[in-house]
Amino acid sequence: MAVSRSEALLLKARSIGGLPHARRGAAYGNVGELLRSQVERYGDKLWLIFYPDQKDSGPRSPSAARRTYTYNEFSELVGRTANYLLSAGIRRGDRIATVSFNHPDTVIQYFSAFLIGAVVVPVNTGEDDRRIGYILENSRAKLAFVREEYLERLKRILAGTPGIRTIVRVGSDSGAGPEDNFHAQVASQPAAVRLDHQPEGDDEALLIYTSG
Repeated sequence: MAVSRSEALLLKARSIGGLPHARRGAAYGNVGELLRSQVERYGDKLWLIFYPDQKDSGPRSPSAARRTYTYNEFSELVGRTANYLLSAGIRRGDRIATVSFNHPDTVIQYFSAFLIGAVVVPVNTGEDDRRIGYILENSRAKLAFVREEYLERLKRILAGTPGIRTIVRVGSDSGAGPEDNFHAQVASQPAAVRLDHQPEGDDEALLIYTSG
């Protein structure tokens, strides 16, 4: 059976450990198990602190809207986002793109993808339009989470790029309806995630395009 170059590289990477994942004695079988374990241990303890900057809500200052997330809060948001991905038809092995910057929403999107076995394709917004179009087409991403700052640019790029079925606008709740707003979509989903097939610890998780 013929395999693509990317599939061949993935198979080679999986063989480097020399033993199947189940025989390597890993503490956790997948990211979902890791997250559940930490939530059980730390629950209401602080997990993440975020200070917005110019990209999010103006210059950073002592009065800027500091956000905090406990393990419980983070896990709930990850579960809701994972269920949104499932409702959008994303399944284990599918690719989703993130067109964003460092932000709690981005971290949540990563973990939610890992939870269901989807693959994250981070898009560097510093790339030119041609390169971004290539990444989105070559990766076969089916859905893209896009910060509102980059939305119009991405729509222009995707005009000639088939494949992505869903664009999810990520940002403030102003100026858009629930059909294209990340927070509104996620809020309507349950937090408990039920999967027919659990991801494996050696499943593909990130597909990063570099100059190397």
